[in-house]
Amino acid sequence: MAKQINIYLITFVSLLIAVLTIHYVPYLVVILFAAFLFLIFQRNFIILLTIVLFISFTSFAFKGARDVVTVLSIAALFYLFLKQYGLKYSEYPAVPMEVSYFFLLLIVTLITSTLFSTSTGQSLASLLHTIIFFMICYLFYSLIRDKNKIYIYIFGIIIAVLIIDISIYSDFIKAGFAFHLNNGILARFAGVYSNPNVVGLTLFIASCFILALFYVERFKSRRSKFFLGVLLLNSAAAFIITDSRAAGIALLIGFIFILSILNRKILRRVLLFGLPILLFLFLIPPIQNAIFILLRVDEGSRLHLWGEGLRMFSDHFLTGVGPGMYGHFYVSYTSSFYIMLAEKLQQLYRGVPNPHNFIIAMAAENGIMGMITAISMFALYFFFAFKCIKGYKNIDRDYYVLSVVIFGIGLGVLENSFFEVMGIMSYGFITHDLPFWLTYIILIFMYQRLKKIKKFDIAANVQPVYLKS
Repeated sequence: MAKQINIYLITFVSLLIAVLTIHYVPYLVVILFAAFLFLIFQRNFIILLTIVLFISFTSFAFKGARDVVTVLSIAALFYLFLKQYGLKYSEYPAVPMEVSYFFLLLIVTLITSTLFSTSTGQSLASLLHTIIFFMICYLFYSLIRDKNKIYIYIFGIIIAVLIIDISIYSDFIKAGFAFHLNNGILARFAGVYSNPNVVGLTLFIASCFILALFYVERFKSRRSKFFLGVLLLNSAAAFIITDSRAAGIALLIGFIFILSILNRKILRRVLLFGLPILLFLFLIPPIQNAIFILLRVDEGSRLHLWGEGLRMFSDHFLTGVGPGMYGHFYVSYTSSFYIMLAEKLQQLYRGVPNPHNFIIAMAAENGIMGMITAISMFALYFFFAFKCIKGYKNIDRDYYVLSVVIFGIGLGVLENSFFEVMGIMSYGFITHDLPFWLTYIILIFMYQRLKKIKKFDIAANVQPVYLKS
């Protein structure tokens, strides 16, 4: 364990140096990656580094190194996969039948929508990116063999978020510790990311996993809990600076659910003492103003954006406008009032236009099958999570804790999906979507493992050996 901790520290320090010397990042990233692969060349370290690079070093901030890092990372995963399984297809890890059906539904949906798209080339690119992304997901899935690998994935997400946090703090300090720019517009910081809402969702997922580690046996020591507490405080600070409302609500939902299962005593204390303190602070005018700034109460609602997407869906009910084609059609469905409001706030569709609702976006771009696919993805997620919570409760404490936390993450991501599109399934956008899908991959592995345990018990006609929880 000490050896692994040293590896994680080396990873974090090396990437921290890269962030602090951002002008040389394209060269440093490639050199560090190659050096670690060929000099250290340890399996767990390569997996960890690949996750960190995918999440924190493939954003648009690293234009020169992004493509190189992506290709090298994918190549490293393929190398590990082939080293472990070779070319023997029969030995490749199977996914649950339900996952195979979902992926088939997704691909058929995207192909159908692409065939009827007004820009087949662009939609085909989105389809191919999606297929490549899920191939990467399968590589990650196939490399999980036990509980230790799951923790490698979790540590990878947490380290990547720490790198992103450092870049956020850097931007915040450069702006003069201000939540408003000189023109009065709210300043929202995303560091190396371009979208603060995606950062918020990634922060939420990492925070839930940090909370999970409090209840895992190997992190029971005071030193570990102190370190985890520092990480949670860091996440809280980054949340405030990033100011993603949907992710903030997701955090509340996720934490309340997780604590209601794992530690109701602490939850009752937080609600009993925390709510009165918050109400008292809210009555203080300066704090009240700060809260109103962070909540952005003057920006209007997302109802217009949802209506825009629903109208597009109703006009293209069967096949949608095509994968990745929402931005080419939104002008025909928006109103002059909203354009004036958005121009006043200087935020008309920063980045790619979208209806700020994942299910509506899937429906608008892929028709009724797109809506069914989006709903099926969440339904399958919660089905797996529920089965794992029920199945692991009296069998394995760590897997039970992870099942509860992953269910809580799902609740938060589902809430977030009603207000944001990115960070769930963005046609193969690795940087944005990987944190959620790594969570999904861990869940699928635990569900498949649970099925094998039950199958073994039935075949042997024995009861499983229960562990203390």
